[in-house]
Amino acid sequence: MEKKKNEFIEPENYWDGYQDSIDKQDDKKEGLALDVLCYAVFMKDENGKKLLELFNEKFINPSLVRIGSNNYEQSITFFEGFKQAFRTINDCIKSHEQRIKADNK
Repeated sequence: MEKKKNEFIEPENYWDGYQDSIDKQDDKKEGLALDVLCYAVFMKDENGKKLLELFNEKFINPSLVRIGSNNYEQSITFFEGFKQAFRTINDCIKSHEQRIKADNK
């Protein structure tokens, strides 16, 4: 005789939702190519690491627009888009690092 689970006293396994999400990502390997390449270029190679540090130091951290310039509003919009490209590279690297850590568990 099979024992029935009582859904009211069984603890919920929150990991199931995460695992479903991970499994769905694994089906979309072509979408992960950017993550893999960014990680390979900017984290596995010492020159890539230095380049990423310089990108962050020169383009992401400082303000690239001077307050009071003639085209301040347009410059803000332009440079936020410019910075977003570098933020995306950082996000891709972090995303791939998280997948590596999850695969190693």
